[in-house]
Amino acid sequence: MEKPRCRHFRQGSPMTEPAPIVFLDIDDVLCLDLEGRLWVETAVAGRLPDPEPMYGRLFSADAKAALAQIDAACHSRLRYVVSSLWRLVFDRAQMTSIFEAAGLPFVAQRLEAGDRWRTPHLLGEGRAAEVALWLQRHHRGEAYAVVDDRFSGLDLIEAVARAEPYVVDRLAICEEGVGLLEQHVPELVAALQQPGVCR
Repeated sequence: MEKPRCRHFRQGSPMTEPAPIVFLDIDDVLCLDLEGRLWVETAVAGRLPDPEPMYGRLFSADAKAALAQIDAACHSRLRYVVSSLWRLVFDRAQMTSIFEAAGLPFVAQRLEAGDRWRTPHLLGEGRAAEVALWLQRHHRGEAYAVVDDRFSGLDLIEAVARAEPYVVDRLAICEEGVGLLEQHVPELVAALQQPGVCR
């Protein structure tokens, strides 16, 4: 079966369009271990003598493979924004190191710069409002997709049910304890080739 590819970026053509964006949750998308973030906090604080084995199993192999397939389908031009609660625990430099150590160097290399690397934290609001505010502040018409899980992404699911244009056909929901899978690849690649809707 032919692998999906982003039509925006035909091989051999000038890549003048803004690179698409992936809003990336971590727990139950990449990391399936409920204590994963606590282990990383211990490692970042220097209290884990040999963190390499922990980083090696931190993210699901299936999730890493699926995300790598999506990235390759878009000619390795995707930009990444962290929407996970991990963004409240670690700064950008630490998150870059975590992605690198855990086997996602392309995410580390193309994590958005400045305050764009993470969605804003809105006390009392959900993931949908945070993604919407990021888009309001920074979106310039790029294609984008949102990857979340059924628990933390509940309000995103509700936004789709209300036919909110900024999430319709752009949201991939992962099951808790399962994470990102190859079956999510086509829908995410499709989203990443559609110009974004500004709020």
